[in-house]
Amino acid sequence: MHFGNEFILIGAALAILYPMTGMPQMVALLNGFGGGASTLVAGAELWNATAAAKAAGTAPEPWTQFIIATALTGLIGAVTF
Repeated sequence: MHFGNEFILIGAALAILYPMTGMPQMVALLNGFGGGASTLVAGAELWNATAAAKAAGTAPEPWTQFIIATALTGLIGAVTF
């Protein structure tokens, strides 16, 4: 995997700005951002599937499995956020 120079600069800036004693707080902050992103992605997928089902006039075939997985993803992401 190749990372661009901008990611290296961001990582270097974070390494310089945050002392080792501040690492737990930074990890918690980045983990919270991941949880928020997970919640937003789950909501977007639910929105897209619902819109596609309405446009087709039928419910998607594995709807129950999809709704359970999406709801749990959103719930876990919201708790993490």
